[in-house]
Amino acid sequence: MATAAQPAQVVVPTAPVVIEEEPLYVNAKQYHRILKRRAARLKLEEMHKLERTRKPYLHESRHRHAMRRPRGPGGRFLTAAEIAELEKSGKLPAKDNNSTSPTLSKPM
Repeated sequence: MATAAQPAQVVVPTAPVVIEEEPLYVNAKQYHRILKRRAARLKLEEMHKLERTRKPYLHESRHRHAMRRPRGPGGRFLTAAEIAELEKSGKLPAKDNNSTSPTLSKPM
């Protein structure tokens, strides 16, 4: 009985980690692509065309929206029911659709 040949699995070496973790197994094609991507990234870094730092957030509009949302303990966003309950009890100012937030208006 003939069986199909399975690709060999290769262990991908990662940066030294203090915590002992299981090795990550990938197939040979994935491993070669990972090495190629690492080499390309290293080359771009040497040419100073790639920065290792990340922006604090990717989309300005999503950041502004998240900053306007009320948060509960631990920083989690409140649900609509929790917001309504807080507005009824007077602990959260009620929504006023006529006013604009000073943080949103930008002089042009």
